[in-house]
Amino acid sequence: MLCAATPAVTARAQPRVEIVVTPTSAQAEQLGARVLELVATAPVRPELRREPGDATQPWPDETLARVEIDLTASTHVRVRIRAADGAVLTRELPREQPELDEAAREEVAAVVASSVEALLAGEPLDARVPPHAPERAAPEHPRSGPPSPRPSPRRAREPAVAVPARESAQDGPPAHQSTPRTIAADTHYRVAVGYEVGLWGEGTWLHGPQLVLGYAVASGLGRLGVRAEGFVAWPERASGDPIDAEVTAAAVRILASLEPKRTSAFGFELGTGLSAQLTTLEAADVPHGTQPLEASSSMSWALRLYGGLCLHEGVARFALGTAVELDPVRREYGVRHPDGFVTSHSPAIIRPSLLASVGLGF
Repeated sequence: MLCAATPAVTARAQPRVEIVVTPTSAQAEQLGARVLELVATAPVRPELRREPGDATQPWPDETLARVEIDLTASTHVRVRIRAADGAVLTRELPREQPELDEAAREEVAAVVASSVEALLAGEPLDARVPPHAPERAAPEHPRSGPPSPRPSPRRAREPAVAVPARESAQDGPPAHQSTPRTIAADTHYRVAVGYEVGLWGEGTWLHGPQLVLGYAVASGLGRLGVRAEGFVAWPERASGDPIDAEVTAAAVRILASLEPKRTSAFGFELGTGLSAQLTTLEAADVPHGTQPLEASSSMSWALRLYGGLCLHEGVARFALGTAVELDPVRREYGVRHPDGFVTSHSPAIIRPSLLASVGLGF
């Protein structure tokens, strides 16, 4: 049972290779992109799908193989390749950490690419590696005739199992490592919009839209990066006696962030940094003759601590978090009554807030 030889392939349209990475997550998207990129170097049409094809239905025309990559287990990555002739190859590649790094993604992509090249060359593909046995291979021998039939259950237990040269791991690195490849840095970008509600002073809560930009690189701890926030508060009334005030604010924050490694679609993020906020206070319902104090606007600096829970669904990212700002400098804003009375308002030293956002991570 041989796949079509190279001349038959080139005589028709390029064969299809279906690729599925499950379960859906940000790292599944990254792994699928790398596998797609490496397989595309062969004369095939790789297609990244969200769900595997129905095994009970006839395969679409020109389909060379179906590749299923399972990231469910925390100890290994399971790669299952099914050829059009019914042959199956299963590989379980160990993973040292839940979050796949560049080397792990490259290893998975190389196994898939080598198997596709073997099919294009007319070499057989078979389920030749037991699920929990070490992946060892016998030396390759030249093939002068048609391939041997699929091994019987008795022969499958023999320690030496024939594999294509691209997957041999006996003496030295695999053949696919003979040609070095340039690998892009493992970086991550993020953009999100959200809404924030936070305490300003006694009985006064400011709220408004928020913009979040992020950049991170993978490390042994997870993702280390920078989180930038922009916040604009809608005008809010602060009660006073005898005169109320209207408070508005705009802030820019820069935080160092850490997103620890995650084993599922859920994760969390921690951050700490500085917040610069411009606050303006104006008299509300100003009686005739009332004048604001000289300092009705002021720039303040505060230490900001952030923690949030994140849900990743493909490239989409949903976050719900809380933050606390510490501003030890005592400030007062107020308005003066024509009779000489002054109504003052002071921001809180400790200002908690809640925020929710939705965005993209890639």
